[in-house]
Amino acid sequence: MATDTLLDELATVACRGLPGPDGGVRPLLEKLFPTALGVPVPKIVQGHFPGFERVFQRYGGEMYACAKLPAEPKRARLVMQAFLDLYAYERGYQVLKACEGEYAALLGAFRDDLFPAVGAAQVDALLRKRRFVILQGPPGTGKSRLADELRRQSFGGRGMTVQFHPAFTYEDFVVGLAPDAAERTLRFDVRRGALLTAVEEARKGPFLLHIDEVNRADLGKVLGEAIYLFEPGEVGGPNARRVRLPHSVEMGGEATNELMLPETLFVLCTMNTADRSIASLDIAVRRRFAFVTMLPERNVVVANKIDLATRVFDLIADVFIEHAPGDALRTCCALADATPSPLPSRRSPPTSLRSFSTCRLACPRTMRSAVP
Repeated sequence: MATDTLLDELATVACRGLPGPDGGVRPLLEKLFPTALGVPVPKIVQGHFPGFERVFQRYGGEMYACAKLPAEPKRARLVMQAFLDLYAYERGYQVLKACEGEYAALLGAFRDDLFPAVGAAQVDALLRKRRFVILQGPPGTGKSRLADELRRQSFGGRGMTVQFHPAFTYEDFVVGLAPDAAERTLRFDVRRGALLTAVEEARKGPFLLHIDEVNRADLGKVLGEAIYLFEPGEVGGPNARRVRLPHSVEMGGEATNELMLPETLFVLCTMNTADRSIASLDIAVRRRFAFVTMLPERNVVVANKIDLATRVFDLIADVFIEHAPGDALRTCCALADATPSPLPSRRSPPTSLRSFSTCRLACPRTMRSAVP
């Protein structure tokens, strides 16, 4: 623990948090093994505590974790209380009966904040900025439901859903030839695919094309030359991209074999990341889309009022905290800060950080909601 003279600025207790730009407390790096005295506090963490260089130099190996307390006494007390509760939890200490409710509420709030919810307003704002967005995450996290909610609330119900699958083709999505069933003779007509149908509708006003299970089809074959159009900064205006289609098709009352996307068309895709039998997206597709990761929400489990389900969820969350790779934890932090990243970093954390675990477990918002 820190000395009395340092307590108002530095607390070496069991919590993960870094001081945020707003003066609050964000997650710090905590040693996975408290007895690893040969692992000092990383330089990147020390940089957040100017004036304490000598403290880190002398006690850096012994520090279990550290965080800067807010200047406001009430908030500082809540931070210290949260840190000590977490310390008791991680050390397996028995909590006083009178404090069990507050203790459980605090841990629940931290776990809720670990997997932050993604709302329709956030995705809508990203759509307006990037135009092409992919919602990714494990099954059952509400990706398709969010897409439908967005279509109803932000586009006045104007939109359509198409589901990709291994048999889905270029002819289904862009344009192709189809037999004319009304004629007795063998005759083929040009048929518009889902993309051209959406383009035609978008010319009448804002329109959302929702592509479900986007990574279940062979995107190279399905998109064809149309992938050239999916460049967010070059839709509409003088630099609008155009492609020539293999067949002339009627668009806007006239036949044309040239296609361009209107500024009123937005594409929202959903993608399951848990099924290993599906193909991953290549970099040509990834760089054109903004990615938003949708994680499981604890409050949904709690709302079902099944104690066993909640306990299992919490146990899995704890395993995730301790053993998840750096990329997964960075994704949580990015979501919690409402800054979805199109491409999470694929680099490993610096060597000095590998003996520490990172997680967004404490912030003023969760502490205010959990502690009276």
